[in-house]
Amino acid sequence: MAQPPPRIGRRTVEALLAAHAKGLRNRNLVLIHGRYAVGSATAFTATVDGVGRRVTVRDETSVLGVLDAWHDHRRKASPGDILVVTTTADDEELGWDLRGHAVRRGTLTVDKAEVVIQRFGATGLDIRMYGEEWLLEALLDAEPADDGWPRLGAVLTRDTALRALTAERLGLASAAGPAEAAEAALDACSTLLAWSCTPSGPRRFAELGEGERCELKKWLGETAGPAVPVLLSLAETGQGQDAMALGLLGAALRDPAAGPDTALAVGGLFGRVKPRRAELDAFTDTVEGTLLRWVEEARTTDATRHRVFAVLGRADELAREAGISDSPATGRFLPSGFAAQLARTVAGACRSPREGEDALAELREHALAGLLTDRVRVAETAVRVARWLGGDEPSVTSVAEGVRRHAADWGWADRALTVLWSGDPGGDPATARHLRDLYERGRARRERLDEAFARHLAAWTTHATGFSTPAAAWSPRTSSTPSPGPWPPRRRR
Repeated sequence: MAQPPPRIGRRTVEALLAAHAKGLRNRNLVLIHGRYAVGSATAFTATVDGVGRRVTVRDETSVLGVLDAWHDHRRKASPGDILVVTTTADDEELGWDLRGHAVRRGTLTVDKAEVVIQRFGATGLDIRMYGEEWLLEALLDAEPADDGWPRLGAVLTRDTALRALTAERLGLASAAGPAEAAEAALDACSTLLAWSCTPSGPRRFAELGEGERCELKKWLGETAGPAVPVLLSLAETGQGQDAMALGLLGAALRDPAAGPDTALAVGGLFGRVKPRRAELDAFTDTVEGTLLRWVEEARTTDATRHRVFAVLGRADELAREAGISDSPATGRFLPSGFAAQLARTVAGACRSPREGEDALAELREHALAGLLTDRVRVAETAVRVARWLGGDEPSVTSVAEGVRRHAADWGWADRALTVLWSGDPGGDPATARHLRDLYERGRARRERLDEAFARHLAAWTTHATGFSTPAAAWSPRTSSTPSPGPWPPRRRR
């Protein structure tokens, strides 16, 4: 079977013009064997021998078409303008009358390897690349329009070429800045996971030809880790932006209690992508590790915080649809898992301080605990109030003791009760009910203490003088406890 004619793009044309600059000093016609790529520019300015010259490209399959293009160019073009004609007609068909006007008096053949070497400013090419037509063609097609490929001045290795190609194809070069940064970024799968969250990143990969997608997926799997093929397969099927959310939900299969229904639900989430268990485990591990790093960064960076909650919110949504929200393996990341553990902590504290403390320890292990600190503080306060209520109720034996105890203990209780009164910032109704229960119990104890203090204060004021104050037995020098905060609002009856 005859080989299809090579596909020629603008960068290839520019490289051939530069290579034959001397011949173009007195000629304006260039014939190239091949087909011009659809969508490539047909009119542009190229630098030839240090001079900018206007170039017109025509793609003609017949001899008559080539002749017509040449005659049309001679009638309309300005002196110095160059006509490039890509054609599949051979030299014998074109004849000497036409070929005599062309550079090298014939049709130029494209040596893509030599063109790639030139475009990278390299001195040679990795021998493995000579047999990879797809890679050479992709490098010619993907060359950045503005600055071109980085100039190496050395042998172009396969690894360097693939890094440059991947960064350009996936849009990582513009995100990472200099080419060197883009190359280094590909060493970490976390870069590709961040790329999957962008609106256009996964779509760029899906739009590549099947052969190039397959080769890039294979190479990235070897370079950036075994999780990459699963990620790129999701991008191919239009699920790229959900990749991180799906990676988290894949952990549901690790639950010892997971049955066939869970496996079926997870498989349904991945759709046409059917990763093997080892691949899914590697993907899930990578997603979880990356997300934990993002959570740490999100403590100080608003953009990362937004990205974390976007991923976790989507994961929560998909988990509800699949019916796997209750899986403990996924719950340690999901916002719904955090809310459920917070509810268990507060409910446990209502039953016993020990139960609340155990549940609080689990809450602090949740991935979102470092970001939802206001909600964790509510849970901590609930457990501390439960511990206070679980102890013996203090007695007030004198005014001086009442003042001292308020500064040392009850003042804290007043501030804690204010936190409980405000409720859960997340607005969970069940948690709010348990918080209100703890508040009412704590408020009742405080009112009893206030009543006892008021009785002693009334008796003391009968005999008080200017030299006898209720705080005489207490001095700031003997206590480091801060003064009591404002009293919480009383519930309307």
